[in-house]
Amino acid sequence: MLASPSKLDNIKGVATIGAPADPQHVQHLFAGHLEAIKRDGVAEVPIGGRPIRLGQEFVDDLMQHNAPKSIANLNLDLLVLHSPVDQIVGIENAAVIYTAAKHPKSFVSLDRADHLLTKREDSVFTAKMISAWAARCLEHTASEWGDGVEIADGGEGRLTVQTSPDGLFAHDIRVGAHRMRADEPTRIPGGMDSGPGPFDFIKAGLGACTAMTIRMVAERRKYKLDTCRVEIDHHVEGEGDDAYDVFTRRLVMEGDLSPDERQFLLGIANKCPVHKSLERGSEVKTVLDA
Repeated sequence: MLASPSKLDNIKGVATIGAPADPQHVQHLFAGHLEAIKRDGVAEVPIGGRPIRLGQEFVDDLMQHNAPKSIANLNLDLLVLHSPVDQIVGIENAAVIYTAAKHPKSFVSLDRADHLLTKREDSVFTAKMISAWAARCLEHTASEWGDGVEIADGGEGRLTVQTSPDGLFAHDIRVGAHRMRADEPTRIPGGMDSGPGPFDFIKAGLGACTAMTIRMVAERRKYKLDTCRVEIDHHVEGEGDDAYDVFTRRLVMEGDLSPDERQFLLGIANKCPVHKSLERGSEVKTVLDA
């Protein structure tokens, strides 16, 4: 809901997709289930072709909001995305939200898209629009992290990790214009699972480099590779000084590929730069910034 972000810290902007201008607007979607919700406390309501579980607390909260006032007092960057042919929440809702909001605000028409963005091209377009808007939205706060400590941009290729006040293991990661979060799972005392763990990032680097390398070679050779998915598991074998890490990759390549082409691309996986870096080992130097 548009009322929530103003109550949360560290929110720089809000993007809405097919949002109703007035919370009460969506009541008609479950009006026939109000009696069941009141009686049982919760009911399964079909919305947009999908079953959604709604509870009495949600209904009560929905009815007490003053949407125009909340939108006017948002005081955040706002991006409104809406389809002119949305059959669940009409396009007029976008007009109301945009009019009520104060600048900075932007609007993107999701032409021909349905409410749930069920077509892949619509969801991809929407994601790209939000990503581009978010990058610009965050420009003016790019150097402010966590508790307000300013960190200079280290330049292209340098990655910076900054302690976050959110938790014991929570850390904010910055590389260029990109922001990420690292954390530990909740099974570890102090972990909040607000982001991947350190070894998850190693696996992500290996997986991304593998997929990129395979895709690049397939494009050059004009192979009919539609998609490449890399699944990676990690475990440690041995003990003490004899311990070593084992990363197991599973490649899923979809497309009209011959057996020989698949075997060739399998071999290419071992040529990706991150694979080579992990296999040859690395020297890690640590210096103290005075």
